Amino acid sequence: MNTGAEAHELIVARKNDGVTETWDELIAMPEEEAFAKVTTLGPLFANPGETAAFGIGPTGPAPMTALTLEQEGEYIALCFIPQGTTELPDFSAEAAQASPDASTSQAPQGPPHFVLGMRQEFTVTPAGSSPGPLPPAASAAAPEESPAS
Repeated sequence: MNTGAEAHELIVARKNDGVTETWDELIAMPEEEAFAKVTTLGPLFANPGETAAFGIGPTGPAPMTALTLEQEGEYIALCFIPQGTTELPDFSAEAAQASPDASTSQAPQGPPHFVLGMRQEFTVTPAGSSPGPLPPAASAAAPEESPAS
């Protein structure tokens, strides 16, 4: 459930085998190059007050509350939604035909939430293994929401 005032997404990415770049290096790469080095799960999207769902718009599947990570490796979870987004655009075919420019004309231009701290790196280990040390608590648990207008 998104209890914040802004829309959010959850994208989880796993580094492909043999990738040695850090997450910061991968994020700084051109999109096509970075996505060739990772495998993504999701995204899950949620407007304020809504349960996360796979996909955008009225034609998406039923809401999901979890992603299952079945492969060991280095992962990151992030939100690419720009700060200030209070409602996700409707990307359905019907909405695009009704107003082809609607999804971009009103889009907030704030930084993506992950730049503001909404990202978490983690490692998935084999079942039954002991977890490693926990990372120190982040100084900001979530990005600051935009002030209400």
